[in-house]
Amino acid sequence: MTEPITHSGFIAVAGLSEGVDLVAEVRALNDAGVEVPWLWNLAVRWADDPHSLDQEILVFGVHNDRGFLSWQCGMTAHVPVNGRNSEWSSAYLGGMH
Repeated sequence: MTEPITHSGFIAVAGLSEGVDLVAEVRALNDAGVEVPWLWNLAVRWADDPHSLDQEILVFGVHNDRGFLSWQCGMTAHVPVNGRNSEWSSAYLGGMH
């Protein structure tokens, strides 16, 4: 049995199998009720050097009625201007500690 794509904390768009609907899988996971906040790192493809500062990554996550979004490139991160969380929240990469 193959694990759902959402069980990997690092996802490459170029590596997704044809027909995989990442948004639908994340929604299904979240709709089932998430006790621990989950997040994922999404890239077009992962750089050969995992420490490359040129890697552009969309980091996103869910925790029931809350979400997380950040665009990162190297040491720079951009987050939405308007957010609803008044406190910092921790999340777990692909549900793992």
